[in-house]
Amino acid sequence: MTKTSHIKSIVVISIIILTTILAFAIIAHGDNRIQDMIVIISVQDETLHVVDLNQNEMFTIVTTYGENTILIENGRVSMTSSNCADSICMSMRPIYRLHESIVCIPNRIHIKIATN
Repeated sequence: MTKTSHIKSIVVISIIILTTILAFAIIAHGDNRIQDMIVIISVQDETLHVVDLNQNEMFTIVTTYGENTILIENGRVSMTSSNCADSICMSMRPIYRLHESIVCIPNRIHIKIATN
């Protein structure tokens, strides 16, 4: 193998790697425009609230299963309080991307981000 063909091989491999990384980054982040996304808050598969992600609101959901407080602020959604036994839902990071969700299994609450 000559020196020029070795350099060409390195360039081609580098381009393939960079293209793959770029394609993965585009797919992973998707088109996450906040103005097109909504927050769907459901209890046991029944939708209670549908809110634009760009609205700042706080909801307290009280059901026979328990009580949860949900905060939508600056394009992010978080569970700020829950009276469930394990409180795992409160330790989840705020969600802001399409198809992300927060679930409180004991209180049967599902919060997800979808498109409008």
